[in-house]
Amino acid sequence: MPQFIDTDRGYVNLDHVRRSQRRVANGKPEWTLFDAEDRVIGTVPDFDPGQFLPVISAAPGSFAVMVTIYGDGETPTADEMPILGWKVGSGDPEAVLLEAPVGNQMAFLRQPAGNYVRQYEQEFADIPECIAYAVEMLGKS
Repeated sequence: MPQFIDTDRGYVNLDHVRRSQRRVANGKPEWTLFDAEDRVIGTVPDFDPGQFLPVISAAPGSFAVMVTIYGDGETPTADEMPILGWKVGSGDPEAVLLEAPVGNQMAFLRQPAGNYVRQYEQEFADIPECIAYAVEMLGKS
C-alpha cells in the first residue's frame, strides 16, 4: 500500500522520494525531498509519524469541490477535483485531494446523493450553500 507524506507542496508518494536533505531554517530542522531526477518535490518539518499513514484508493468518480474566496469583491469560484484516496489513521479517514486547500480555500466532499459535506462537520445541499459557508467562515466577501 503506498504511503504519502504531507509536504509544503501537497501530498507526496514516498515511492517517488529518492533522497532527502536535512537543514535548519529559522532555528527549526526541515527535510527537503527530491525525486529520481533530483527535483525538489516537497519540504517537511522534522518528521511526524502521522505523516506516514497508509492511503487507500478512492472509488472511481469520487469528487470534491474546492471553493476559493478572493478579496476585493471578486466572485468566489467552485472547482471540482478528484478525491485520490483516503489517509487512514486512528481517527476518521481524511480525503487526499489533487491539491490541498490553502488559506483562502475550503474543500467540500460530494456525497453519492448529490449533496456536499465539509469533512466531518456539516452537510450542504448544493454548491451555492458551500460557497456561502466558505465566505462566512473565511471572513471574506
